[in-house]
Amino acid sequence: MQKISALFQNYPRWAALVAGAISASGFEPWGLWPLTLICFALFIHLVAKADSGRRAAIIGWLFGVGHFSIGNQWIAVAFTFRAILAFKTFDEVFLLTSGGPGTATELISLHLYKVFFAQNNLGYGAMLSVTVILMVVSFLLVSRRATQGGKEA
Repeated sequence: MQKISALFQNYPRWAALVAGAISASGFEPWGLWPLTLICFALFIHLVAKADSGRRAAIIGWLFGVGHFSIGNQWIAVAFTFRAILAFKTFDEVFLLTSGGPGTATELISLHLYKVFFAQNNLGYGAMLSVTVILMVVSFLLVSRRATQGGKEA
């Protein structure tokens, strides 16, 4: 226990970064909440032992970087599911409101439908479709790289 305490005192910045990363495991999908409490207590100890306000701020910033870099990996998954859901809700919006009133409930897929079929503007509609496909593919590639840590499959 004394070795661990000495390690924290000798390397408070690394300890804050690692404690922040471990504290993220207390949230979903892991749910190891006791680790979050322990790491937060360690964070408070490191801030209290800091020599100056500047060092305490650096320790706090590093704890936050560790926490949010590990804990927010689920956001990419949530945004991907929301993007997929936006394309799947075309039928509901079309049948209930047709994108109205005005364009209040107009989705990308509904706009593409209107350009292709209501306005009969095939060139513009094809350009919009290709742009949406490229945006979705690039977003998926970036999120895949972020979740795999840059490893190629």
